[in-house]
Amino acid sequence: MAAGIDEIITHNMISNKMLVKSNMADIPAVRIFNPLNQDQELMRPSMLPSMLQVTITNINRGQRELRLFEIGKRYFIDGEKETLAILLTGRRTHDWRFI
Repeated sequence: MAAGIDEIITHNMISNKMLVKSNMADIPAVRIFNPLNQDQELMRPSMLPSMLQVTITNINRGQRELRLFEIGKRYFIDGEKETLAILLTGRRTHDWRFI
């Protein structure tokens, strides 16, 4: 935990369904040939679908005040890119810039 923000680590492979649910179906993604299952058919072009899935899981378990970050790779036809993703949910109890 750094500055009150918890690190998460999500899988690099996602399903096309996750992109659709995240309203990102139009983003080109690297497709895996012969994936082990449908949940791992694409290399993630965005970290948002995975972060939203973690958020949904936590909210369903009663955790609404979330401060999450992940440092990971996004994958494209022409390579990969290291990315920082931050997600904050819940009521603002104080200004996050002064944690």
